Amino acid sequence: MNRRSAIILGTGGHARVVLATAQAQGYQVLGLVDIKEHPQESKIDNVNILGLEAEIFKYKPQEVVLLNGIGSVGDNRARKQAYLKFKNLGYEFPALIHPNSIIEKHVQLVAGVQVMAGSIIQVGSLIGENSIINTGAIVEHDCELHGHNHISPGAVVCGGCVLGQDVHIGARATVIQGLKIAPGAIVGAGAVVINDISNVGVFVGVPAKEKI
Repeated sequence: MNRRSAIILGTGGHARVVLATAQAQGYQVLGLVDIKEHPQESKIDNVNILGLEAEIFKYKPQEVVLLNGIGSVGDNRARKQAYLKFKNLGYEFPALIHPNSIIEKHVQLVAGVQVMAGSIIQVGSLIGENSIINTGAIVEHDCELHGHNHISPGAVVCGGCVLGQDVHIGARATVIQGLKIAPGAIVGAGAVVINDISNVGVFVGVPAKEKI
């Protein structure tokens, strides 16, 4: 079997974006699987829904790669759990890079990173495992994003920022240069972060403040 054969976890909206990106990158997508319940449909965009995640075990880890199509809007637990489960079973999650994204020199992408159409990652940045740099998002120079981050469509993380694990930056939010964001923090859509975030919470507004 071709090493670029892939199965996508998830059958929702993010899975469709992952499917389109995988096809643009040249993967042969064998199908999609649902991690929760039996899918109502048999196909997504003319690609078979194989059934539940147990279908993956019909393939050995050396026969197929996995692509994480589970979304993470404000809660990445299902996405993270599925990734860690299959990673620990020996399955590979390669970085998925849309051909219309821009990744500059000296950027490090760890396993499972997804870089969607129109996004930009500037020189010297590190993107941790299973993170999403979504459509049109920008990660500027020398940023360090730990694992399981989601930089939503149109969001901007300015140069030299450090984001802990499990951080969510909402659509069109901005994090100004040189800031640190605590693990598990959520920055709401359109917010502008001008100070470090040192605790778990939801931060909204301009400038961003913790939502009580």
